Amino acid sequence: MTTGTTAGSGLGGLARERGRMARLLRAFAARLLQWIDEEIAYRRTVRELQQLSDRELDDLGIARRDIPAIARRAVHRH
Repeated sequence: MTTGTTAGSGLGGLARERGRMARLLRAFAARLLQWIDEEIAYRRTVRELQQLSDRELDDLGIARRDIPAIARRAVHRH
């Protein structure tokens, strides 16, 4: 009978799995923070455009109903 560890088991495997999980968690946290930043920028853009008068929006070639789509494109363009 032989004793030994197979690839991926034992303390080395546990350390690799912890490292993998840490990388996944960092990637998830980074994406979450990116989404929050984008959402804040989107809401700010919508709010600022909604504060413009119909005349100002017309001068810019923007219909009030198009504000959400314009804001979304502006945020995701970066």
